[in-house]
Amino acid sequence: MGLIFIHGTSDYDTYSVMFDCLKRKLRQCSSQPVLESDDEKATRKAMKDAFPYAGSLVCERHLKQNVTDYSTNRVGVSSACRQQVINGLFGTEKRKRKVDLYSALYSACRQ
Repeated sequence: MGLIFIHGTSDYDTYSVMFDCLKRKLRQCSSQPVLESDDEKATRKAMKDAFPYAGSLVCERHLKQNVTDYSTNRVGVSSACRQQVINGLFGTEKRKRKVDLYSALYSACRQ
C-alpha cells in the first residue's frame, strides 16, 4: 500500500496528524508497517512517535536530490565531481539495486 500526503506545512504537527490517521487505519494489522520517507527530521520524529517499532526506508530519489543540492549550493563543486560523488554513493546500476533492495526487504519481512 502506498500513501501520498499532500500538505502545506512540513512540520511535526502536520506529519503527526497523518501518521496518527494511518495508525488508526492500520490498527487491525498484525505486523508493523515499513515506512518510507524523504528523511526530513519532522517526518522521522512523527513516524517514530506513531510507529515506534516500524521499519523505515529512505527514498533514494530524495537522498540524491539532497546530495545534489548540498554539493551545488553549499559546497559549490563542479558537475563532474558531483556526479562522481553521486555514483560513488548510489552506484550506476539503478535497476539492479532496486531489485536487490526489494529482495532484501522481502526476505526481511518474511522472517
